[in-house]
Amino acid sequence: MSKEKWVEIEGHPKYLINNYGEVFSVKTQKALKWNTATGYPRVNLDGKYYTVHQLVAFNFIGPRPDGMLVCHKDDNTMNNYVGNLYYGTPKDNTHDKLVNGKGRKLTDDEVREIKRRLRNGEQGKKIAPDFGVTDKTISKINRGERYSWIPIEARRVSGNG
Repeated sequence: MSKEKWVEIEGHPKYLINNYGEVFSVKTQKALKWNTATGYPRVNLDGKYYTVHQLVAFNFIGPRPDGMLVCHKDDNTMNNYVGNLYYGTPKDNTHDKLVNGKGRKLTDDEVREIKRRLRNGEQGKKIAPDFGVTDKTISKINRGERYSWIPIEARRVSGNG
């Protein structure tokens, strides 16, 4: 990995940020804690919240071009190292998610199999790699937050025969 480098946050001279996303208050001489409630680490600078990945990108890569997003190469929103960030289009971001196994659509049969394995006591972190999804996706399936309409057993069509 690259050596740690600190710069003053543009527009906020009382704060420093490094190329790994750590933010430091010059006034209090303390590192700021990330608020991760949104899934993206944020810090409060002078009464306003800023996402860490956007601060790192702006201060180490440069201003964000119009229509572009700050993307994480590995799709890990907690990894705000400058080498993991780049400016890309929404299409680039979606492509990254698919390549990294996020945002993958599961078939009904795959969801049924995941639900069967969960019911049998298997851990989500062991199931996830088999389907190319994150353990967070498996957890959401388990809690009924994703694919809740798909029953464990497939519906059978009865026929007269």
